[in-house]
Amino acid sequence: MKFKVSEKRAAFLVHHFLNYSFDGRELDIKTFNTIQEPVELHYIAQNYNYDNGNELLKHIINHRQCDISTARMIFFRLDIDGFLKDKNNCEDTDLITSILKNFEKNFYLQELFYYHPDHDPDSLHFDRQEFLNQYQSTDTLFSIPKGKRVEPSFTETFHQRNLKFYQGNLTITNEEGKLLLTTPYKQILFQIPVGFVPVNDKRYNDFFTSWKFSENLEKKFDTSDKALKKVLIKPQLIVENDDFIIVLNIFNSKPLHLTDNVTNVATILRNELVYLEAFVDIIGVEDEFIKFKRIKYDNVWFVSTKVMQIKVVNIENLQYLKLLLVEVDGILFSLFIITDTLDNFNKEIIPEIIYSFSIQNLQG
Repeated sequence: MKFKVSEKRAAFLVHHFLNYSFDGRELDIKTFNTIQEPVELHYIAQNYNYDNGNELLKHIINHRQCDISTARMIFFRLDIDGFLKDKNNCEDTDLITSILKNFEKNFYLQELFYYHPDHDPDSLHFDRQEFLNQYQSTDTLFSIPKGKRVEPSFTETFHQRNLKFYQGNLTITNEEGKLLLTTPYKQILFQIPVGFVPVNDKRYNDFFTSWKFSENLEKKFDTSDKALKKVLIKPQLIVENDDFIIVLNIFNSKPLHLTDNVTNVATILRNELVYLEAFVDIIGVEDEFIKFKRIKYDNVWFVSTKVMQIKVVNIENLQYLKLLLVEVDGILFSLFIITDTLDNFNKEIIPEIIYSFSIQNLQG
């Protein structure tokens, strides 16, 4: 019995069962029915965008190899609160009912993997006691978790973000004052905002190499500082003025599926903030932090976070940060906007950076 999905197999599962809707393809049931490893069903369910509907999830929870932990994870990510209030108007009613029936008849025969909803950032809140009062025969759903922890390593999570995994021709030209990136379908120009200048080579290297991984990140992924640094991707560009430093990272966005997920806060938090923790300690966040701001410019959606209070090891006077994201043609632009004074974020820095992007369609 496998407890890990290989990188090659993960790419196969992502293509067939996580990317199919983004690529305009139908669900490949024939290929799905060839899956015989519970860990692969768990991997799909764990990484699935639950905003894409329940068709694939229905096949997973009724698969003979579906693990108790997998069905439990799917259950706790559904709208149980809406189900309790009004079953007739809850989009997840059919799926919830199917899972409950399967638990009642002991359909799931094994619990190989560890899953606890309290440790899952994608689980949704509901009154568990109220649920148990109505569905007493499904107490297995709330039993103490067993099985082996199947946690992705930092490397597994972020390795495929490297641009070398981008599927298609890609060129990047970094000239004085601008950065031009060309994909098969788009041309993206980032003009350095007025008043900003690139940092020199020494400051660039110091800025990257002097950062130290937070203890929380090392504990979370149970790995060493040295191992973590192997999977980091150097920023494409670092520019500064008297008030701000802007760090531009460019990633292959396929592992994130951000295009159809732009309002899926959990996805953004899970991916971007964990990567951000590789460089800074997040000390505090602004009220209602999870309410991301969406800004449409040049017919493209940008996403901006609220302010984070941070600490950067070995670098003084950088105390506050906002994250700005935009995905274009499978490329994710992730910008860290850092300053030493909270009042600086009262300036129109976010629109200024957004207006620095020019995105054009290419013929063909």
